[in-house]
Amino acid sequence: MAVKNLTLTAYDIATTEATTKQIKPFNDIASILSNSKTINERFMRLSGLDENKEGDFIASFKSTKKYIFGLVLRMKEGEMAHILKDQLDHLMITLDEIAKETEANVAGAMKEYSYFFLNNSNLIYIPGLLSLKSFETYFNWLLRKDNDEATGYVFSPVVKETDEVPFSG
Repeated sequence: MAVKNLTLTAYDIATTEATTKQIKPFNDIASILSNSKTINERFMRLSGLDENKEGDFIASFKSTKKYIFGLVLRMKEGEMAHILKDQLDHLMITLDEIAKETEANVAGAMKEYSYFFLNNSNLIYIPGLLSLKSFETYFNWLLRKDNDEATGYVFSPVVKETDEVPFSG
């Protein structure tokens, strides 16, 4: 198997408001994801005026007490592709499941995707085609969709170069 170099960018997570309370972005998003029953609950339409009817959602995730690893997708509704309407009623969907479905009952086309890894107050964003700014907007929307008083967050790059980082779960 060929080795592929992958550049990861780490971000500190800070609040958008002046506050003295301790921020807990991991706990905030973990609670929302664990309480969601379907992808539809996590689906953010980009704009009600958008003729393309595009939206972002967390398609799948793995959550532990220490981290969340997830896949965020952008979908264009109504286009012949591989995200079925009934799949949006599931808790999660993988890229493999999207790739093998038929055209019948299509909800829309996968346009862009990226992976993220979140722990306490740090984010590692593995850029696919979905920009970090789009993910930040989605992250804050997800936190505030049912609670207008929820804390908003911004992602600031942490600049450190290293040749090797050991990964463990």
